[in-house]
Amino acid sequence: PKYRYGVSGTTELKKNMHLLNHHVLGPVVVEGHGEQLPFSVITYNTKVSVPIRPSKMFFTMALSYLAGHTERNNFILGIIDMWLKAGHTIIATSDRTAQCEWFASKLKEMGHTAESYHAKKFKNTAQREELLERVRSGKTKAMLAMRSMVLGLDIPRATGFFNLLPTAHPENYFQEFCRVRTPFAENGMEKQHSWVIDFRDDNHILKACYKTRRKKYISENAACIQDDLSDENK
Repeated sequence: PKYRYGVSGTTELKKNMHLLNHHVLGPVVVEGHGEQLPFSVITYNTKVSVPIRPSKMFFTMALSYLAGHTERNNFILGIIDMWLKAGHTIIATSDRTAQCEWFASKLKEMGHTAESYHAKKFKNTAQREELLERVRSGKTKAMLAMRSMVLGLDIPRATGFFNLLPTAHPENYFQEFCRVRTPFAENGMEKQHSWVIDFRDDNHILKACYKTRRKKYISENAACIQDDLSDENK
């Protein structure tokens, strides 16, 4: 439809649709200012070449290629394993259900508590809430989630966000990685910082996607960005 109505955290809409006005349907009762913790970014270069030519289907094919790339997945698996052993609770997002399931299965084999989070996983809302409560309580340390299901999640315990596949939508991505920037305290321990773990691949289009994400890290005042940009001239 040409016009859509609803509530959104952003005023910039996809598919070239724009707001008709910026008036508030009021009265204004509360003005919210959510506290967010400082965060740092660590980016890993997978060195995986994506041999797909630009086309209308480029992103669909590229994401499927990367999601099923065994060496890349194992590389990322090792990094997630390291962060979980260090005591972090992590949220990792993908655009492919099979990749969520693969990581959850492999992490379980390695002795971690991990669960996939996607629409096919649940028969009803109760099952969905039970999984989320396991993550919130610390019983599950790794949640491998579909990107489309992460927006709006409230999991304050999480300290690490892993971006498994490339994305280039700054507003949505901001809401994704902010899932780990929520303050949290328990038993005298207080979360002081959060981390975003991102992955770069060897393709000029996907490198441009990372530059878009990096600009968002900078605009959100990331405390530190550790990344390897030595291949930018390739």
